[in-house]
Amino acid sequence: MAWESTANILGLRLNRITADPGNLAEQDHRLLRAARESTGALIAVSVPNGPLGGVVSSDYIDELATVARDRGHILVLDSCYQAFHGPVAEQFARAGGSTIVVQSMSKSHGLAGARISILCGDPSLIDELDAGPLEHAVASTSVLATRMAIEYHDMFEEIWREIRLVRGRTMDRLREWGFDPVPSGGNFVSVPLGTEERAANCTARLIESGYRIKNLADVPSLAGYVRFAIADEQTNNAFLSVLRDVLPVPTDPSGGVLATESS
Repeated sequence: MAWESTANILGLRLNRITADPGNLAEQDHRLLRAARESTGALIAVSVPNGPLGGVVSSDYIDELATVARDRGHILVLDSCYQAFHGPVAEQFARAGGSTIVVQSMSKSHGLAGARISILCGDPSLIDELDAGPLEHAVASTSVLATRMAIEYHDMFEEIWREIRLVRGRTMDRLREWGFDPVPSGGNFVSVPLGTEERAANCTARLIESGYRIKNLADVPSLAGYVRFAIADEQTNNAFLSVLRDVLPVPTDPSGGVLATESS
């Protein structure tokens, strides 16, 4: 939604390259193809990529940056989920030339709504973009919260490390139960449940149990998927015990039922 709003403010035509969860690599190919076949565009890529948390390879980002330079594009890498994937500052090394890296603190530091981001890039390019009609007001309380978050960086590093570990264990549990979670570099896991009805039923039953998850039915091509956040291990294990009871029996691609044992 943020990129749609920005395009509207700047009067730009937006060309979305959406993901097919059954073939995530195809999204990368389509974006490269669109970049090669156009000039002078602003290309925005989330790394990791929402709403599934997909991660693209370093080689792919390098290739996209090269194409952007050669075709006169501006490449913006949005790395707001980076802390949950690897070293928090890893993408900043790519900043320079026609590439800008922006990293919101909304996800990594729980500062959604504070409107604070770290921006790295060529100073002249940033100055040029800064001349646009974008809103810049940031509350002093947001700045204070950001300063406190930076002072407690080591604590946040520990939180990010635990989320990465718990996310991996959670995906392993889901696979043991017969499900196929989508690879994620975010602080969440997405799971296909087969049909939109199954996803809606799972979401409703979890709400009744005191847990709120995201039914991805409103996202193109993700009807039948649900997404839930990853917490500390104790909280996550409590959630998984409830989730196991409300998840539908998994099905195979041909529509048959897969027999599973509760664990």
